[in-house]
Amino acid sequence: MEARTGKLAVTAAIVGLIVAATIAMEMGGHSSTPPAPVTATPDKTAADRLSAELKRCNQLGPTDKPDQACLDTWAEVRRQFLGGRR
Repeated sequence: MEARTGKLAVTAAIVGLIVAATIAMEMGGHSSTPPAPVTATPDKTAADRLSAELKRCNQLGPTDKPDQACLDTWAEVRRQFLGGRR
């Protein structure tokens, strides 16, 4: 029974060290300045323009030739949705 208690104590000590090391790494890895809040909001007229253009593009059929304005609009919507350049 003492061997089992000893193994349990060693296991608890190892887990405690891992938790302490993880906490120390998390606390030490961050800078002291908080990140700047994101305050940029899309222009309402730009959003309306994109919405109107998307409605127009959705009315195009599969037999219509590719419309560069629609391709550009979809690319802009993807960029806004995914948050960056792709």
